[in-house]
Amino acid sequence: MRLFANLSIKLKILLGFLSVLLILVAASWISHANVAVIAGSFNAFSQRVTAESLASRIDRGFLTLQGEVREYGLVGHQSDAEAALATAGQLQAAIERGQAAIQEPAQRSRMLEIEVRFTDYRKGIERVIALRKEEDGLVRDALGPVGLQATGELSGMIEAAGQIDPTTTLVAVSARQQLMQLRLDVNKVIGRRDEAAGVAADKTLADLEETLKAQDSVTDGGTFQDTSLAVHERIAAYSKTYGRIRAVSGELGRLLNVTMPGTADKLSAAVNAVVESADADRAAIEAVAIGTLRRTQLVIL
Repeated sequence: MRLFANLSIKLKILLGFLSVLLILVAASWISHANVAVIAGSFNAFSQRVTAESLASRIDRGFLTLQGEVREYGLVGHQSDAEAALATAGQLQAAIERGQAAIQEPAQRSRMLEIEVRFTDYRKGIERVIALRKEEDGLVRDALGPVGLQATGELSGMIEAAGQIDPTTTLVAVSARQQLMQLRLDVNKVIGRRDEAAGVAADKTLADLEETLKAQDSVTDGGTFQDTSLAVHERIAAYSKTYGRIRAVSGELGRLLNVTMPGTADKLSAAVNAVVESADADRAAIEAVAIGTLRRTQLVIL
């Protein structure tokens, strides 16, 4: 203090100004640093909001896609397939935007997982479309026409045999009933992916084949031999086509009910993880930014 008292007025004033300048420089540097922290916080905040928004959009779009795929798998309308492919394209674009925009390592890792799961799901869509087209073609070009022809031939045999050949008539009536039941069960297998209907169809087909063997025996060497053999050949063709349809339907059922829902669950879990992580980060960044703003106000004051 004595040293300061012995200084000249000019030097004291100069030291005073220097002290004020040092305080202003320190306050300015602290304020600048805090502003940089706030700017970084807002940048990070913006990224988390973007991540949350993109993840939510992906989640909503994926739910729509699942419904479209299932509708197509069950009903087979081409418009549903086209809608599913269009939605899948939009989701792919959203995932790519997310990978470009999201920088936080954990969330970026989740986005990579989402892309892998979505790629698997798109392969499932392509397989569903291929199987459904094959099934529709088999029903339209083989199963339906053969079933109708065999039913018509049995009806013609019943009408022609009438009272003149009661044994043939009874066997043909039984065969026609079994064939009609078989066609009904097969339609349930195709329309509902109903395994119980498939089991019933297998049993009805086996019974029908036994009945046709009896019919061949009854008509052997008689008036209706050719018709009986023709019906038997048609049912053999029907059985072969149905076997392939059963395999296709089984794979479709597994895809729609097991494989693709499993992939969807994993994808949805990854999307939810991005949303939850971004939401938690956003709240933490907001708290840091508010605290930094308050400290900056105190420094300025």
